[in-house]
Amino acid sequence: MSAETSIHVRRAKDGDVSSVAWLVRRLGPLLEAQARYRLGGRFSGECDPEDLVQEAWAIALPRLGGLDARAGRETPVLLRFLATTILNLVNNLARRALRRGTGPLDTDVRASAPGPATLAGSRDAQDSVRAAIADLPDADREILVLRGIEGLEPAAIADLLELSPNTVAQRWRRALTRLRARLPASVFDEL
Repeated sequence: MSAETSIHVRRAKDGDVSSVAWLVRRLGPLLEAQARYRLGGRFSGECDPEDLVQEAWAIALPRLGGLDARAGRETPVLLRFLATTILNLVNNLARRALRRGTGPLDTDVRASAPGPATLAGSRDAQDSVRAAIADLPDADREILVLRGIEGLEPAAIADLLELSPNTVAQRWRRALTRLRARLPASVFDEL
């Protein structure tokens, strides 16, 4: 991740609202891709990925001050915290669905008002990132979520997806190359 993003994380920790908005714009589409991947077809139509991202930000923002930098870098710690939060939210949805059987999911995770991801600015930039991620082949998008957003090691991804480590590395490079070509000077330069 770039120093620019870490600077914004530090400023957000100090209460700088413009840095918080910058972070939400910058990381929001990545988190939405992760939420969409984790919700999969099972929760399609029951919970909007953007709602999960908004809830993750609502959980993370008050805790920013407690996230300690690792090797002087703030962004990987924040992204990992947000990605773990989304995983926990999806797991909570699954547990509630299991308790109810096959009935509809509770609606308490849906946003009743616009959340930080909605309010934080440039829809066009976010839409460009969303479209670029959506245009990736499924296999490349899966690697992007698991490695770039959730921070899994390539060996763990290879085991999880039953692929060779070389295939994981190749898909990772291919996904980043495609995204960087389509979105110069974007968050993908930081991965």
